[in-house]
Amino acid sequence: MTNSSFVNGLIAGAGIVLALMSFGFLKYIAPVENQQGISSTEIRVAIMLGGIVAAVAIGYEFYSKKEEKKQNESKSNEPKDINEIKTEPVTADEIKIESDKSK
Repeated sequence: MTNSSFVNGLIAGAGIVLALMSFGFLKYIAPVENQQGISSTEIRVAIMLGGIVAAVAIGYEFYSKKEEKKQNESKSNEPKDINEIKTEPVTADEIKIESDKSK
């Protein structure tokens, strides 16, 4: 699990908690709504925003995993880096023989 994935999970969790708490509070004050100036508009907006935050965070997590998978697939098709290619060590005598042959 990457650090950004952990933070994204916290954000999604916070959005879900906000929506659930707001929904519970809305059910609690529903009997007294529109009495003595109590309005539930702000609570309904909080529910909607919590849902949007959770949906965007979860959607971004799926998107980032998909992009990461694409990058890993394209990396496997690329030629290997020169540092990754393992060769046998060449001795000084072999280099001298090769240079003598070319003369």
